[in-house]
Amino acid sequence: MNTETSLSNLGILTKAEHDERQLVVGDRDDGLDRNAFLTLLTTQLQNQNPLDPMENEAFVAQLAQFSQLEATTQMSSSLEAMSNSQKADRIMQGASLVGKRVLANTGLILADGKNPSALELELDSGADQVEVGIYDDAGNKIRGFVVGPQTPGKKEFAWDGRLENGTLAPAGSYEIRAAIQSGGNREIVTPRTYAPVRSVGWNPTSSDLNLNFDRNISIPLTELSRISE
Repeated sequence: MNTETSLSNLGILTKAEHDERQLVVGDRDDGLDRNAFLTLLTTQLQNQNPLDPMENEAFVAQLAQFSQLEATTQMSSSLEAMSNSQKADRIMQGASLVGKRVLANTGLILADGKNPSALELELDSGADQVEVGIYDDAGNKIRGFVVGPQTPGKKEFAWDGRLENGTLAPAGSYEIRAAIQSGGNREIVTPRTYAPVRSVGWNPTSSDLNLNFDRNISIPLTELSRISE
């Protein structure tokens, strides 16, 4: 009777067989979690050949692997908890902006039918000419104006709130588009305007908040320039 064959059939491995199987397992990534790892280690101890038990060095090495796996799992859980806490804090901070008018590159203006509406443009290289157009909800251009040469830097403009015929535009939300002409090139840009924040939402891609405005416009919180009452 072949003792080694009989023991193998019973699931009991000699040290040589164990070492050989460990080499095969070591080349694979089965994605074992800590519970599966502990179960595997316990099973090995229960089924080892009493005539050729696992050496202390191998046992200690496996315990060390388990300890490292446990420490990695705990660290991952701690980082996840910290991330969730920061996410909740950011959302609460962002919630305080809902309803406030903020200056950002939205191109939106909430006109009150009385007062001028401010807008800003950042001209890195200046401009030969700047074209500004105001559009209603239907996308119709209701007013436009052109300003001459501009030096580099931040430029502030204002729409007086009037239509092409000189009458005041009804109170409501309007879109402002701008085009910068410089050196024969024409570039469409989105002006910075004051617009009310309607809601905030978490962006999993950037792991930060988005501010949501009218017309389904959304910008990252980091692009906020100024907050108004």
